[in-house]
Amino acid sequence: MFANETQPRLLAALVMPCLLSLAGCQDYAFDFRRPERIEAQRLNQLVATLTPVDILFIIDNSPTMREETDELKNNIERFVTSLAAEGVDFQIGIVTPDVECNLPNRLCTGGAGSFSNSCCALKTGLATCTDRDNNGDSVFETSDCEAGRLQGVDAGGTRIFTPPSEADRPQWIADFVAAIDFALHGLKGSAFESGIQAAALAVACSVGSPDCSEAATGNAGAARNLNNGFIRPEADLVLIFLTDEDDCSVGNRSVYLRPDNPNSSLDQAAHFCSPDECYAYYNEGTDTDDDGLDDWSDPSGPVPASRRLRCGNTGTIDRVVNPPRLDDVGVFLDKIVSYKSLRQVRAAGIISAVQRAENVAFEGSACFVADGGPSAVCGCVAGANDFSCDITAANGQGATRFPARSETPGGPVSPTVSGCNAAPGNRYVMFLDELGNRRQSQGLARDVLVDSICRTRYDATLDAIVNNVIIPRCFTLGAPPSSPASDFLTVTLNGQPLPNVSPGSNREGWSIVDGSRSLCLEGGLRKRVGDRFEILQVTATDQ
Repeated sequence: MFANETQPRLLAALVMPCLLSLAGCQDYAFDFRRPERIEAQRLNQLVATLTPVDILFIIDNSPTMREETDELKNNIERFVTSLAAEGVDFQIGIVTPDVECNLPNRLCTGGAGSFSNSCCALKTGLATCTDRDNNGDSVFETSDCEAGRLQGVDAGGTRIFTPPSEADRPQWIADFVAAIDFALHGLKGSAFESGIQAAALAVACSVGSPDCSEAATGNAGAARNLNNGFIRPEADLVLIFLTDEDDCSVGNRSVYLRPDNPNSSLDQAAHFCSPDECYAYYNEGTDTDDDGLDDWSDPSGPVPASRRLRCGNTGTIDRVVNPPRLDDVGVFLDKIVSYKSLRQVRAAGIISAVQRAENVAFEGSACFVADGGPSAVCGCVAGANDFSCDITAANGQGATRFPARSETPGGPVSPTVSGCNAAPGNRYVMFLDELGNRRQSQGLARDVLVDSICRTRYDATLDAIVNNVIIPRCFTLGAPPSSPASDFLTVTLNGQPLPNVSPGSNREGWSIVDGSRSLCLEGGLRKRVGDRFEILQVTATDQ
């Protein structure tokens, strides 16, 4: 097939008269052009077998999480049934955001500097915890400790949950719910909630990384294998954050310990004095009197003493230096993608009100606010004079308290319904944004999702996570096709052509963004085991 079918007809019209009568035939100057052939190059032809996936839940175990964790437990059967129905080869693990307490050989018996807020409340009467090598192979199989360790049914129970048979599913559900309850530790978790740091540590301790060290985990033994068997080289990794607080990840867990001497500028610079200081990043650089202290730490600034960041057991000692800075979320993502290819990593967050993110792929009913202040529906902690509510509004926006739980943002607020008890989770959205940006820069689909923890039901949220993150809707091509891609690609499903539609369309079909190498299914189409997709690229080549 010629690229230009008029060319041979034109040649014939000009040449044939000359052949019939050479006399009077005018010379024409022709440029020699190699004929082109249009070829359909098969980029992908596959029977859809879903990629194995390791799913890590990072579940907040602080005292305000009862309603939210109950709703998660209520929908776990739906969640695993969806995965099983699609034939996904999955493993699921659970960790908490606690990284500074409930560690081996950690003394939580009092004394300045030997504890941080809520550290000892996790295990009543138990000062330390134990990692166990159950079969004598020098690898820890089970643990009742935290700091990135997978949580099980009990100290000797299952920590890695694989697909159950139909007959075993009821017991599987019961065991998984029990594992969530075990991870919650009676909702007495640390007030320093470092979910992003815990996720990176959990993965490190699954792949034998030096980052799974004694300094990070409190274990002087075979720390690199604390989560042995969870991360599989061939499997993708999906992180799912469930929390009603912001992230407080600093990398070095000693920062969470109270200062030995709360009057010391060196100790103040090296340690948090309270969990409220995790929120100080909202106000970093706001220094009205230009004395080097942010307003929320400054005794000579505009914030009253009762609302300032202060040190000491009773919170009465003024800060002379700012609190430690949180590590950038990209630091922890760097670690995760050093263990797993960026192509293999996706994530979702069920969190509270956040500043609007430009590039989170699926926003669900998350409560976004453009100005960075709390949302009236599911923004700030429901409590009068709550410090974290005030500090997240430190940019001059007023704090809104007592928001009602609502299915949709902007819905009716009932005065008889208690507030959502959730503080803005901007750092989690920063993490999702960073992951999506990095994937997009490599021509991949963003494959990140955020939804609101303040929804009254999580069934739609978990369905969206299954169908948009765990089971990706996109195929990765070897290279971006020529632009515009829709002119050069055709896609068939089980022999039937699929239309090209816009990204995010409700119509069944396929989409691709020019310059990308991710071709995505739209309108509810999903990869199902046994389906046959054929992706053809039309190219012009020299004959």
